[in-house]
Amino acid sequence: MKAIEIDDEVFAYLESASTWGELNANQTLRRLLGLDKAKARPRPHPKPSNGSRMKRGRRKGRKADLSVLVEAGLLREGQKLYLHDYQGARLGDYEAVVSGKHLLWKGQPYSMSKLARIFFQQEGYTNTSYRGPMYWCTEAGVNVLELWHRYRKERH
Repeated sequence: MKAIEIDDEVFAYLESASTWGELNANQTLRRLLGLDKAKARPRPHPKPSNGSRMKRGRRKGRKADLSVLVEAGLLREGQKLYLHDYQGARLGDYEAVVSGKHLLWKGQPYSMSKLARIFFQQEGYTNTSYRGPMYWCTEAGVNVLELWHRYRKERH
């Protein structure tokens, strides 16, 4: 097997395009490139909870911060964000408002991950860990993780 280097934006895309059961980037790429003849398996929840996928060689960066995105002009204080599923489709009527580094829902502040977990569990998903920035999107459907990568790319 060969090793390749990929940038953060490509890695984020691979991570968001992965399906339940794909344990590494190679499996995701094989499916995306049409090299995998097996049909995609149904995904019972948005993300595997084991956290072991595609971590080799990955450096942990700073977490997405809503207040930083507001300062950079990529989001607005008071802007509504909407919950989307792992395929990018809006999930129900779940929405929250940007307030500092948190989301406000029913007047209470939540982290993006905590509020995503609450809503996904209401929908019957069984995962125990959710990467909130991946699931909270603007009205235009752009997720916070993508905005965060855009912000970091523009800074460097």
